[in-house]
Amino acid sequence: MFNENVVYMSDAGMPAISDPGQKLIEFAQNNKISYDVLPGASVVPLIYAASGFESGKFLFYGFLPRKGTQREKELQKLMQMDYDVILYEAPHRLLKLLEEISQIDPNRELFLGKELTKRYQSYHKASAKELFESFKTQEIKGEWAVVVKGRGEQMQQKCLTLEDIQGFDLPLKQKAKLLAKISELSAKEWYEKLLKKN
Repeated sequence: MFNENVVYMSDAGMPAISDPGQKLIEFAQNNKISYDVLPGASVVPLIYAASGFESGKFLFYGFLPRKGTQREKELQKLMQMDYDVILYEAPHRLLKLLEEISQIDPNRELFLGKELTKRYQSYHKASAKELFESFKTQEIKGEWAVVVKGRGEQMQQKCLTLEDIQGFDLPLKQKAKLLAKISELSAKEWYEKLLKKN
């Protein structure tokens, strides 16, 4: 039944999937307006469209390995991506996933979708740490899809250049050690170069 208090979106192209509907999703989220997206062919475009993430570029990964170093390595790799990443997770492992992501980057924004297109469908969007704290006290049931926001340009690691380090007000020995770490010259060679400059 149509509800006048809910924003409904349907299109041949879904919001955020080659479509400007992301702006409408963002507006609804920012103004606490209920919204729904009519499903496409699968959960993947549906969860991404509903997330409101604006990049429009994502990687669908599916399920992570269940445990062990392989899971840890794969998650670390996914967390370094600039693309948004879509994961599926079983209810009994969702809390573990939230905890793992919180340990890597507690402020990383996530979007969770539960039981999409079904009676108990729900959306949850917040930082990894906030979601982990919230879900710790809940009984987690149902099927889950998770969108991990990509690092983006503003989150990429900033790199120091040789010129940056040479401009620091540091003792020559410390400066030489730092320069050696990001170049092919040894600390001794850098120390001698720096002495000549001064």
